[in-house]
Amino acid sequence: MGKLTKAQRETLECCPDWSAPFEVAERRRALGTNVYSRRVEGMLRMLERRELVKFGRPNGTFRITALGRAALQSPEAKT
Repeated sequence: MGKLTKAQRETLECCPDWSAPFEVAERRRALGTNVYSRRVEGMLRMLERRELVKFGRPNGTFRITALGRAALQSPEAKT
């Protein structure tokens, strides 16, 4: 698994449980990052392709996976 960018890391950290993209964007804004929910949704879809988050189709929400948690803990993933 490759390194996570700052944006990818923040997005994973802000998606602990089933969250809509706008909720993740609000959490990232609280960290001081100016982001829009559409941009966060694209990032979440990319992380889904890498199997770092899971998409819940019925509610349109995302959740970090065990692989995503491991990526956050990995020393090589830190920027």
